[in-house]
Amino acid sequence: MDHLVRTIDFISGRFSRDFSAETSIAPFLAARIKINGFLAPFLMVFTHYLTLQATDSSLAPYEVLSLMILGIGLTIIEAVERGEILYWRFFKLFWRGTELLTLVVYLLALGSHFFLQ
Repeated sequence: MDHLVRTIDFISGRFSRDFSAETSIAPFLAARIKINGFLAPFLMVFTHYLTLQATDSSLAPYEVLSLMILGIGLTIIEAVERGEILYWRFFKLFWRGTELLTLVVYLLALGSHFFLQ
């Protein structure tokens, strides 16, 4: 709870408390950033070039369209199930779905690349 008060003080501009190194935002971010959080955009680019080499057309537009549909679907599900859409809950769920979708599409593209050549 004290961390929440410090965060609200920081956001509202009230710097009455001493923000030492142990209460800075850097350790907060470092503890939650994982390598697979950065993997999805790279996998989309790799899928694009991989499918261009194998089939002369790209799966990237279809992948982006699938991500849009995923986002709309998750928004509707969140609104119906919970009655509200909380940004952090939605974004975490959407980003995990994005990681899973891009990984599956990349593995399928990799398999088709080896199968077609």
